[in-house]
Amino acid sequence: MFVPALLVFLAYCALIITGIYSWKKAEEQKAQRAIVPRPPAFFSVLIPFRNEAQNLPGLVENLRNQSLPSESWECILIDDHSTDQGLAFLADAGLPTNFRIISNRGEGKKQAIAEGLKAAKGEYLVQADADCFYGRHWLETICTRIAGSGLLMVTGPVYIPGSETHTLLDYFQAFEGIALMGMTQAGIYSGGWHLANGANLAAHRSVYDYMRASDPENPFASGDDLFLMQAAVKMDKSRVGFLFEPSALVGTRPLKNIHSFIQQRLRWGSKNHALEDWKIKLALFIPILCAMTMVGMLAYSLWSGQVWVFTGSFWAGKFLIDYLYFKALSPFFRLRISPFSFLTCALVYPFYLLIIVLLSIFKRKYEWKGRLGG
Repeated sequence: MFVPALLVFLAYCALIITGIYSWKKAEEQKAQRAIVPRPPAFFSVLIPFRNEAQNLPGLVENLRNQSLPSESWECILIDDHSTDQGLAFLADAGLPTNFRIISNRGEGKKQAIAEGLKAAKGEYLVQADADCFYGRHWLETICTRIAGSGLLMVTGPVYIPGSETHTLLDYFQAFEGIALMGMTQAGIYSGGWHLANGANLAAHRSVYDYMRASDPENPFASGDDLFLMQAAVKMDKSRVGFLFEPSALVGTRPLKNIHSFIQQRLRWGSKNHALEDWKIKLALFIPILCAMTMVGMLAYSLWSGQVWVFTGSFWAGKFLIDYLYFKALSPFFRLRISPFSFLTCALVYPFYLLIIVLLSIFKRKYEWKGRLGG
């Protein structure tokens, strides 16, 4: 019992140390990076939306204020069968001439992106989400980074701002989001695994063509971000990057109830088993194995009244390594670590992770924006 648990702990520590090291090295490289001029390239921003009437005004305002000249990009808003007043707002919004609204002839985000791709004129495609908010230099940062470096694909940081964390559930989502962003950056930096977030990514058109040609019958309603990343890696993983720039930060709002939160996690997890790269699966499995070990050891100690010192040391060691990880990453995301909130999240996280895994195995079905999936 002790040796397997210790090996799990060491594997988890190795993963987290990789994350901290990669983050620090990226900070050093950013400080040394020379400013390159914006290259002449045309970008198409694809934004699927469904029932986002409450978010569209802020989104349109963010996009109107982009520092990238309007002649260098277009925005294609793809309506995925909305039933609210979002389309009415867009019709009356007086959108700039580089904005277009089209309808999804299929159903779901994947089909909406495919519809936008057919209508897009750009050499580079940028994916964004309607429920996020984007800084003034977001698009210009993407343009300079991907076209200026000759990269095939970049993925950027998505976070929940501290101003949005009003409850423990909000903070928990911010906590988990930073953890995932750190692992995304670490994987790309080390070349070990490659993850992406569909709310903030850009790719050359050839990557989309390669993905569609290699897997035209992909059955998943979501997950185009990960499958697109897989395609870019197959083409040339040395030409994949992470946008380690504060100006590339994309904010999103936390879900406000447990039901929506669980449904979203089930949706995210629905395509993980289809990922081809074993290194991604290993990076995702190590935290799950660590959570299983922590909960199993706690249950054994409660049942037998033994090994409390070892169990307590394991939990304390996990808390410490996690704290060092978040301390290294949180300044970039402008999130202050509250000791009480952090400790509460750290205590809850192993149980939460196991619940999501079990639901993903035995339930699988999820509901998202009025649709069933899974």
